[in-house]
Amino acid sequence: MCVLKVYSENDSFKEFAGKTIMPVYVCFDKGEKRGKRIISCFDIRFTVSEKEWDDFNGQVEDAILYLKKYKYEFSEL
Repeated sequence: MCVLKVYSENDSFKEFAGKTIMPVYVCFDKGEKRGKRIISCFDIRFTVSEKEWDDFNGQVEDAILYLKKYKYEFSEL
């Protein structure tokens, strides 16, 4: 699996996560509790490949296709 992580110190991604067509893996707001720790920044993550961990070339190919497919959505982000 390959995950793209986007962070922000100032802005939440919750609104974007609720309206985007991109499949969101997880989204956290700064200050949220996650288990015993507190999230230190705003964070949104996307699964860009389901290829195995040892298939780096396959993950790169999937990531390129993912970025091309969701180019407009990333510009909104």
